[in-house]
Amino acid sequence: MTRTAAVSAVAGVALLAAAGAAHAELSTGWLPNNASRVVTIHGCSIVQSGSTNYVLASENTNCAGDVGLTAKYVSGGVTYVTATKWALRDVRIDRTNITQVMIHHK
Repeated sequence: MTRTAAVSAVAGVALLAAAGAAHAELSTGWLPNNASRVVTIHGCSIVQSGSTNYVLASENTNCAGDVGLTAKYVSGGVTYVTATKWALRDVRIDRTNITQVMIHHK
């Protein structure tokens, strides 16, 4: 199943719930990069940090499910969106000129 950043949290919940996922995928929406923050999705605390050239998210607690990241970055004056990258606990995306990040959990 392909996941895109354009899918809203509500639509993503309906789509993945229909597919029989243990947890429906939820996301934060786009957040500015270059900040450290803690977000809670599905009751799981996720620490996110980043700089101009990377974003990182880690589950802060022992939770069931996977953590994911999607990043917007600028190259040659054009804004691009990465594919969502998933991992069991820690996920990182390395790109130049990352401007925004979306944190996911499923």
